[in-house]
Amino acid sequence: MRGRLVWLGLVASALAPFVAAAPAAAEDSDTEGPSVCVPPCDDDDVCVGGRCVDPRTRRSTRPAARPPAPQPPAKPAPPKQAAPPTSRPAAPAQAQPPVQATPPPQTGQPPPGYPPPGTYPPPGYYPPPGYYYPPPGYYPPPRYYYPPVVYQAPRPPRQKRVFLAMPYLGLHSYQQQDATAYGPGLRFGTMLGGRVTDLFSLNGELSFDASRRGDVPAGVDYREWALGLTFSPMVQIPAGSVELVLGPKLGLFFINGEQSQAGYTAESSATGYIAGVNSGLFVPVTPTTSLGVLVSFGVMWFENACTRLSGGSEFCQSVSSSTAKILGLTAAALF
Repeated sequence: MRGRLVWLGLVASALAPFVAAAPAAAEDSDTEGPSVCVPPCDDDDVCVGGRCVDPRTRRSTRPAARPPAPQPPAKPAPPKQAAPPTSRPAAPAQAQPPVQATPPPQTGQPPPGYPPPGTYPPPGYYPPPGYYYPPPGYYPPPRYYYPPVVYQAPRPPRQKRVFLAMPYLGLHSYQQQDATAYGPGLRFGTMLGGRVTDLFSLNGELSFDASRRGDVPAGVDYREWALGLTFSPMVQIPAGSVELVLGPKLGLFFINGEQSQAGYTAESSATGYIAGVNSGLFVPVTPTTSLGVLVSFGVMWFENACTRLSGGSEFCQSVSSSTAKILGLTAAALF
């Protein structure tokens, strides 16, 4: 029994502070606002009406926080008035150059946030297929294409032989005034020689001319031919895709004529010197062959003329004052 009284006394002494603070809490319970203290009270204080109260002294340890005073509403800013027009328009604002960021100092270390070596791109990363190539069927516009350049194979170099041959065939005609009775006749011949260089050659020329006269009366058979043997050096001058041929000639000629009528025959002959020039234009058709046109002109000086009759009589005379001019036009092949 005595022990119970001791325990009751201890409990009553422990509850005495709370019983004394109960009326103060009842008085402060009428105040408005929640009983929450911010910041929270100490362990020995009690929050009453937003204030921390010491239950032993029933006094507030700190004033209650006052709410902030309401601020008056902000007045709206007056509208901006347009600037009065001026006689000159305002100059446009010049664009300011962009401010370039100052590069970080070179300290030998990568900048912050830079991926460490060996980690970019991440392991196992591969671009998707076709990332570096255009999709199938894609072609740039035609303007990016240039026409193909066609290179023509160079013409093979001319392989000129040491031996030179130039056969020709065409017509000839006498050009002096007393040769009006002669018409164009047949000419053929050849030039043979050797090339000293690619441009110069030494040649001999042999030509045969069959003359045709238009004043021969009916019943008379007349034939005349001329043989020429000359020294004809020649120069071949390349001129792009063609060659020019030019050279003099100098030599001898022999003319023979035969006339027959009613069993009576008369034969005449003449000899002399000839000098002239050869010129032509040739086009290469193979590396060693050219085709072209050869023009010849010569002056003939007669020395002696002889006549033989069918009875066996013959007489000769000097005709050094007689001359003849002959022109030849032939097609030729140059080998």
